[in-house]
Amino acid sequence: SNISSVKLVESEGKHDNILFIYTTENKGAGYARNVGLEHACGEWLIFADSDDYFEKNAFDIFDNYAGTSFDIIYFPHESVYSDTLEPCYRFSDRNNRISIFLSNKNKREELSLRYCDVVPWSKMIRRAVVSENNLKFDEVPASNDVTFITNSAYHAGSITADKRAVYIATYRQGSITRTPNKDNLFSSYIVSLKRDKFMEQIGCSFLKGRVILRVIKAYKLFGWGEARRYIKAAREYNISMFSGLRVSHK
Repeated sequence: SNISSVKLVESEGKHDNILFIYTTENKGAGYARNVGLEHACGEWLIFADSDDYFEKNAFDIFDNYAGTSFDIIYFPHESVYSDTLEPCYRFSDRNNRISIFLSNKNKREELSLRYCDVVPWSKMIRRAVVSENNLKFDEVPASNDVTFITNSAYHAGSITADKRAVYIATYRQGSITRTPNKDNLFSSYIVSLKRDKFMEQIGCSFLKGRVILRVIKAYKLFGWGEARRYIKAAREYNISMFSGLRVSHK
């Protein structure tokens, strides 16, 4: 918000351990995050979306892992409505995935946690994993973080998870992730196809997304012409329209 921005600017110079970086162009979240990566100098990377915030004890929990040998640590999150701060359910599947991993640390659940939790927040990522592999965020209208997080997970050594929530994700009507926008949805779709192709290449096809559901959504929102664009893109990436669907044999 504008009020938060004013408070942030007013705090500049009051904290020796905070670096303020200003850019002259508004090129989106992916660009802003890449600028941050260029200036990062600590051992760990911790991200936050603009409308979200951390639990009061989050950094005490982070400190518990300061000297760990893990490359990524995953944490649950809470979610609230931004206007009322009442609890809501946002990205609840990632909390379920963390819970399952903590109770059953087999290879399949580890792969699921690595490659299906594609948000950058509510986790600690060792900066060396990013810098040594020259990883960057996609500078695209939507889903700029998927490729970065997927590649970080691929190059990371051992990972773990903690049962304590460190992050508050807010839900706001009208946000980029909630407003149907043709260009944003197609941008997100192309990113998902690239991720699916990568899942095939590393032998994790069982973690691919459900392409047909995105095509149906495009059809319902924007008509057959847009759906055809989705189908054409899937063919260009050699991804099946029925990729990601699970068939029961009971």
